[in-house]
Amino acid sequence: MIELKKAAEARPDDAGVQETYAAALLAQGKAAEALHRLDPLPETLDRHRLRGDALTILGRYREAADAFRAAGSVRDTPERLIETLRLIGGGAMEGRDWRQAATAYEELKTLGAADPLVLNNLAFAYGELGKYDAAIPLAREAVAIRPGDPAALDTLGWLLVKSGRDKAEGVKLLERAAMAAPGDSAIRDHLEKARGS
Repeated sequence: MIELKKAAEARPDDAGVQETYAAALLAQGKAAEALHRLDPLPETLDRHRLRGDALTILGRYREAADAFRAAGSVRDTPERLIETLRLIGGGAMEGRDWRQAATAYEELKTLGAADPLVLNNLAFAYGELGKYDAAIPLAREAVAIRPGDPAALDTLGWLLVKSGRDKAEGVKLLERAAMAAPGDSAIRDHLEKARGS
């Protein structure tokens, strides 16, 4: 590592040396220092990948996604972008930032990474934004892929009740979800609200 540092300091304009040193810094968990080395470099595939990794470690997920997108524009595979978008979407769901969640899950869907979890979370986010025409078909698709998944059953059931589209079907789905996950307080809450409405 000492030799790499010396080489990086001796050749600050050598992108290859700087990228190698930044990768070594990342391996040691020194993401901020790696980012400092990477920022002034010309835009290359490795620079974007390494920047994305550093930004992810630092918890700066939106910027990390931008870096991985930039890497994709120079023919990278989207795996890191997909991972980062999942982090963004999950964090947004936890923080109840429905617009950000929807944006992240929409992009995942566009990238072909629309597994049942992505479909379910996008449906839920759309529902919280009042976009039931978009939400319900996605929730139905998630249930079709995983018919016994309590989260998918809960989302579809809750959307049907909340939107007023089909309360009876919604309650049945929520009952199935509650039976599949009896300890899930969010599902229980949705079921109680649905029965009371």
